[in-house]
Amino acid sequence: MGFPFTIEDEAKLLPLKNARLTGGTIYADCPFCGSKGALHISVNKNMWNCCACKMRGANNSGGGRTQLYAKYFNMTNSEAYHNICDLYGIEKDYRSIDVDEPTKEEPKRDVREIDYVYRALLSILTLSDEHKKNLRKRGLNDAAIQKHQYRSVPVTGVDNIVKTLLSYNMDLKGVPGFYMLDGKWKVNFTPALAGILIPVMSREGYIQGFQIRLNKPIRDSKYMWFSSQGKECGSSPGSPVHFIGDDPLAKTVVLTEGCLKANVAHELSKYLMNKPMTFVAIAGCGQFNSTKKALSSLKEYGCELVYDGFDMDKFKNPNVYRAMAKNFDIAHEVGIRMEVYRWNAIEIYGNFKQNTPYKVLINDKDYAFYSTYTNHKREFFDEFFADEKTGRLIIPEPILNPLHPHEDVNCKLIDVETGDYSEFKMNVDASINHCQDYTVWQKKGIDDYFYSLVRLKNKQQRKN
Repeated sequence: MGFPFTIEDEAKLLPLKNARLTGGTIYADCPFCGSKGALHISVNKNMWNCCACKMRGANNSGGGRTQLYAKYFNMTNSEAYHNICDLYGIEKDYRSIDVDEPTKEEPKRDVREIDYVYRALLSILTLSDEHKKNLRKRGLNDAAIQKHQYRSVPVTGVDNIVKTLLSYNMDLKGVPGFYMLDGKWKVNFTPALAGILIPVMSREGYIQGFQIRLNKPIRDSKYMWFSSQGKECGSSPGSPVHFIGDDPLAKTVVLTEGCLKANVAHELSKYLMNKPMTFVAIAGCGQFNSTKKALSSLKEYGCELVYDGFDMDKFKNPNVYRAMAKNFDIAHEVGIRMEVYRWNAIEIYGNFKQNTPYKVLINDKDYAFYSTYTNHKREFFDEFFADEKTGRLIIPEPILNPLHPHEDVNCKLIDVETGDYSEFKMNVDASINHCQDYTVWQKKGIDDYFYSLVRLKNKQQRKN
């Protein structure tokens, strides 16, 4: 039995820039070096290569199917294979998994040794005024910026950084981001990787790795790992799970995407809640192995409830939504309760009765807004109740039909008890900020949402 998916299926899961299919070949900007039109993916031969940086799939196993996905998301071929199968919902053939190519890499060092080198690295680096200003705009104050140890990736003098670390008798072998070239130690800081260096912290407080928030996105990606994967004496950081919170044994945790987002949301929660929220962050909602690792660890440490705090586009992007559903399956498998943390909503004005259930129909079909597990069964909820204080009805953004992503849809709001209903339209791409009948709250990320609440709170306090 062969592969259950093609390289074209694999490519559709990647945010390839300027991709076009011509004569059986997909041409796109290279996701590894950024060269325009340099990535060639042969649909018929299931092979791929970049004409600029010479990155390519292995010739064994048909050009390395899974390798393009694996290298993009910084995971093994086996992990990529399982992820792709899960996203497409297809049966796995374990005999088809690519064998990872042998490299000159070193095994990744123990987290304590990595932490030792990385803290020495941070002591050498500084944070530019431009990057500090960027972090302040996200809602972080100077104390929080210092606490989270943000630094700027240098674009000059990188060889001196390595010399300084070696003068400290640092062993750089197997530390992600460092490698040997022509017998000399190098650090993987290049002008293309200029940006904010973000430590990825373990529950125990060790620096496991770094994410870089790029000044200029590469292939529409704003973040890259500090890595020396595939290089001599180098290592891959993998996809470590980031933990940020005041209580390592928190009973309730929010799972989200990206260390910076988690840090900002945690710091802002201090101004909004009696107790700051604890966050666990993975590199992306499709990183299922990282999700399972994170949820298993939370379960082991006594966590009882995990909120899905991924960006709200999960209810518009079918690939992201499938990944979210898979994360719920993983939570069920691990044995931990998971619920959706929602913030985008449509607030409908009217004299709605409290404690009366209302139902929303979209194009005369029931509208279910999220799912969870109860008694080992997935249940959908489609009833809403009026807000006790305002009498207004607040419903979440809809799970939309991905085949019609930019249309107004006809909706009915039904009083379940009496059958009375009113009609309204909902713009599926949420491009409408407000109209006469309803207001759309649009904040994609939980950090943006919290910051909007903090600004609103500060504004109200100034008025008082």
